Amino acid sequence: MNGTIFFGGFDMISLQPITWDNYWAVIQLRVDEVQRNFVADNIVSLAEAFVAHNQNNYTPITRAIYNDETLVGFLMVSYLKNGHEYDLEDAPFTSDGSPCYLFHRFMIAKDHQGKGYGKEALLQIIDYIKTKPQGESKYFYTSIEPENESARIVYKKVGFREDGRIIDDEEMFIMDI
Repeated sequence: MNGTIFFGGFDMISLQPITWDNYWAVIQLRVDEVQRNFVADNIVSLAEAFVAHNQNNYTPITRAIYNDETLVGFLMVSYLKNGHEYDLEDAPFTSDGSPCYLFHRFMIAKDHQGKGYGKEALLQIIDYIKTKPQGESKYFYTSIEPENESARIVYKKVGFREDGRIIDDEEMFIMDI
């Protein structure tokens, strides 16, 4: 499939572009009820990606996560040219204003959790971001709600480390790339 990213050890997990063929299925994916406060609905993420692209702030990388032919999740990553989301000074990710990648959204649907798909998808997107597909950067950031222990564990397992900062009530994590 055009734009599909294949990396890592699982040959059944793939990251595929959002198209008219999978759009409706992606926006209908849901996490478990106890996780609803940890991640925005996919429709919100896709709307944010659309607005960011149209306003020339940045063009997010959005991907559907598949296990073979089964849709299991969604992710969104952005390249921030001046280290700030939406090019605003009040959301700094890099202290020196240098470019960075930001892992905005990541979700595995409730019926597909606990099977290793999330970790494999994370490893694949990390490998892809290390190729610096949208530009040079030294850093890859993400954030979590402080009470989201499962996210903390999986992000640390794949190489993110706590950054020590809180932005918009979320704990920041960083990875050198």
